[in-house]
Amino acid sequence: MNFKLKTTLVLSIIILIASIVRFWHLDKAPLGLYVDDAVQGYNAYSLLKTGKDEYGQPLPVFLRSYGAFTPALALYFLVLPIKIFGLSIFSLRFSLSLIGVLFCVVFAILCGYLYPGKKILAMLVGGLIVAILPAHILFSRAFFESPLSLFLFLVGLVCFFRRWPIRSGLFLSFSTYAYHTQRVNIYLFLIGAVILFAKEFGRRKILVLSLVFIITQIPNIYFSTFPGPSTRFFNLTWIPQIATNADSPLQFVYLSSREYFSQYLAYYNPYYLFWLPDPDTQRSLPELSVFYPWQIVVYLVGLGILIRKSKHRKLYWLILAVSPAAAALTKDPFSVLRASLILIPTSLIVVSGTLTLLSKITQKKLILVLVLIALLSFGQLYRSLFILLPNERYSDWLYGYNELFSFLIKSGLPAIVDADKPVYILYLYYQKIDPLYVQSLSKISPSNYYSQTEWADYYHDNNITFKRLDWKTDIYKRQLIAGNSLLVSTAQAKEHFLKPAFIARLLSGEPLLFAYQTDPVSKCASQIVKSEACLLK
Repeated sequence: MNFKLKTTLVLSIIILIASIVRFWHLDKAPLGLYVDDAVQGYNAYSLLKTGKDEYGQPLPVFLRSYGAFTPALALYFLVLPIKIFGLSIFSLRFSLSLIGVLFCVVFAILCGYLYPGKKILAMLVGGLIVAILPAHILFSRAFFESPLSLFLFLVGLVCFFRRWPIRSGLFLSFSTYAYHTQRVNIYLFLIGAVILFAKEFGRRKILVLSLVFIITQIPNIYFSTFPGPSTRFFNLTWIPQIATNADSPLQFVYLSSREYFSQYLAYYNPYYLFWLPDPDTQRSLPELSVFYPWQIVVYLVGLGILIRKSKHRKLYWLILAVSPAAAALTKDPFSVLRASLILIPTSLIVVSGTLTLLSKITQKKLILVLVLIALLSFGQLYRSLFILLPNERYSDWLYGYNELFSFLIKSGLPAIVDADKPVYILYLYYQKIDPLYVQSLSKISPSNYYSQTEWADYYHDNNITFKRLDWKTDIYKRQLIAGNSLLVSTAQAKEHFLKPAFIARLLSGEPLLFAYQTDPVSKCASQIVKSEACLLK
């Protein structure tokens, strides 16, 4: 079998496996749709229909949504799938799942460049490792923007290796438009690359790469100076809190340094990378960490090689060093999503260790070892992704709102939806509300789109309002009151004559969301001293 045919076969295997774990039951694992996903999907739908987002802003660089001001590049990758498949959970997740598959292919190609003497085996091992990587699979199956940013960075890295300065500069720059932490990490990477690889890459090519990067960063830099995007940064970071508590500038420096390096070093802790799931249950798979526990063995072997004699150790160390740079500034003590760039160098270290151990195994045993490892990983992955995730974490993904909204519409009664999250966007998404109508409700003009930082539930229609329940007035109107199980207790329902009208349940029968119908006549009749709301009727 010639080299070209072997390469094609290896990439085909990687594409097949990566596609299976990223596309199978794509609309059911995770089960439900989170507001962060829906806001991207609906705004892509709005762009498709009107060329503007939900606020009437044409082609945003940062998506305002509900005050998040996230980089908007990933949004534009949604338009075509929604055009083809319609507005659904599958169409929302399709583009980033596809990008996740392409990431595995490009990673395999990168491994082939790094290990030219074992090109085919390196491509196979590298591609399979990221194809079944737990963290990357989850991020690819929901609308997290980080897989797009990782993919663009990885393509820029391959172009860097091929000495293609213009393409490398473009892809590295585009990566910062896809996910907010990359606006820090990629800048640091580029500075480090210029210092470490100027002679090897060629000073003229480094200059071209840097110019391309800087020129294409002008819109990013310009819009980052507006209050909206900059406020987002200060809302996420622990810096204001330490600044408030510090008694002097010297104490601020001390406390900030201690906090930063404490969080920064946590991202290199094998316990967090191989055993402990991300503390945010929406950003991890049940009972699985970033990598599989068994991979700690090959990781330590690869780390030893990196320290002693790796040809590419400068590159590995550089990406490792910058990966948690932005994430360590945020309030989360460990967030693999915000430090997702670390998946690339850590995976490369795992590849290095795996290749070293496989080189000590006879060829006859090689296939058996790979098969056993694959079966072990697939067993853990299947249980976590397709059994535990949909059955244990459905509430994290707001499952049940589609059924709830369908009932509220069919009832014909006015309704209040009470939630601690902006679930109005789920209503817009599931019901495919006309973007022109939504834009007409917005009080944000294009001139203050990036400047106005305050946000409130603005959406309503003739029947459904999204707001907190007011017990002094809302129970005295004939309407439906909807929310989760914490909204109305059994005692409150009895006291205020609220009758259960709808319950959204899991297949197991567990209740998730409720809708109660008020009975203001009975409520007022039960009062000896009439409330003001009853007297006004």
